Amino acid sequence: MKPTFVRPLLCLLICLCAFALYAQEPRQYETVHILRGHTGGLHNLRFSPDGKSLATCGMDGNIFVWDVASGQMKSSMKGHAGNVIEVSFSPNGRMLASAGSDGTARVWDVSTGNQLRVFTADVHPNKGISQKGISFATFSADNNTLFYGGDSGYIMRVGIGEGQTPRRFFSTNKPDGSWYGTITGGTFSLLTNQLYVSVGNDLIVIDASGETGKYSSGIMRKNSDFNDVICGPKPNLMTAWAWDGKVLIYDIASRSLVKELQVTTPNNYSLASFSADGKLLVTGADAAVAKVWDWESNARVALLSGHTRIVRTARFSPTEDVIATASYDGTARIWRQPKDIVKKVDPVDPTDSPLAKRTDPPVVIRDTIREKVVIRDTVTVREKVVIKDTVRVKVKETIPPTDENKASLNESDLEVGKTLNLKNIQFKQGTSEMLPMSRPELERLKELMLKYPKLVIELSGHTDNVGQQSINLRLSADRVRVVQNYLTGEGIAEKRILTRAFGGSRPVASNEQEDTRKLNRRVEVTIISL
Repeated sequence: MKPTFVRPLLCLLICLCAFALYAQEPRQYETVHILRGHTGGLHNLRFSPDGKSLATCGMDGNIFVWDVASGQMKSSMKGHAGNVIEVSFSPNGRMLASAGSDGTARVWDVSTGNQLRVFTADVHPNKGISQKGISFATFSADNNTLFYGGDSGYIMRVGIGEGQTPRRFFSTNKPDGSWYGTITGGTFSLLTNQLYVSVGNDLIVIDASGETGKYSSGIMRKNSDFNDVICGPKPNLMTAWAWDGKVLIYDIASRSLVKELQVTTPNNYSLASFSADGKLLVTGADAAVAKVWDWESNARVALLSGHTRIVRTARFSPTEDVIATASYDGTARIWRQPKDIVKKVDPVDPTDSPLAKRTDPPVVIRDTIREKVVIRDTVTVREKVVIKDTVRVKVKETIPPTDENKASLNESDLEVGKTLNLKNIQFKQGTSEMLPMSRPELERLKELMLKYPKLVIELSGHTDNVGQQSINLRLSADRVRVVQNYLTGEGIAEKRILTRAFGGSRPVASNEQEDTRKLNRRVEVTIISL
């Protein structure tokens, strides 16, 4: 005779299995809007606190604000001279902060797109302007104060009002003042009045209640650096993305690891976020897809595919089950579940609207390195400026391979510590505009970095001695950034590409004549590890 408890036990097991399947039930998301307007890869995006607007930024130095419901552009913001790494809305949603590789943090009026304030990085004395980039800019809970930081390891604090000047708020550098590492991410916790920062192997919690930040807590991880930090689904949780492809959730009070998810392969980085109810996590950086996770059970519950290049950022709306993704293909996408899509229609081209008035003639933007042309229209619809890329075509001109432009970098050159002159990467004199003949060298360098995933390089920029030393130093920094941007745009992790700028301080030939002076205008690559 069977024991009487067997049948109830079987029923319980069936119920548990059914609950587990239900809890991890796959979800479906569909693209409702494709946001086009950027002419380079997108680094980041951010929802407004009310979830009605979305800000995007990227390699073209532009920031656009979009209406989430319609997918239409609401305003555009231009001013950065390089990559825009991060954008962040103020808690009241009226202002937007941006952080750029040009060493500036900027504050914008969301409704008009007007620039309100510009602040500069505090450079480290041992690093100079070659490490001037700002990686994060975030507002305080009262909307009145901005915190920002980046390459130098210093965090600055400044009031938004006119006449306020930035002050050094906190340093993540070593106790003796020497440089420790680039601050890769920062965010302000509205619930705890604390600033969370990622730098090197450390996650740092800073008490932001005073004029000067005080160290509150910290977590060190020995086996992989952190790329970015976000607020967890609960006030006591802090979440970070690590370079080994994991998302890690920590309890701040106990400094203990609550959960880790392997969301992509090592040496990839992204930005992630939690759903409004804290139950789901969305991640990118796994080729051209984003993933949605039930983070408590480690289950992947959705796959968002549609981009053509790597997804660099994925975020949930703070108010509803809506996801936005940003990709190096130059577009952002807004996703909803099919049940939430009332009517799916393609966005109307604003240049075809009878209400549209063209404010400027079409602008032809030539990208000869990636062999494309973008024809951009700027129109006004209902008193709102809309920028629309209407045509994308291949450039007809081709650069035939010759002895002068073929790649000089060979696989046999890869030796740790060796410095090589990328002699066929050329720029228009006095600018950071790369010439088309540079493409074979760039492609060869990209191929080698893809073939050897542990290859880490340092790019160094050099100029001749014509002009002011300070201008040449900045020009050499801009040129290596251009090369770095090309490689990251092709999917190479930014952490694998260090940059330095020397201006005209390290000539390899005489500056007396142009025939030899041009040899000093160069980009070199040093093999750091292999």
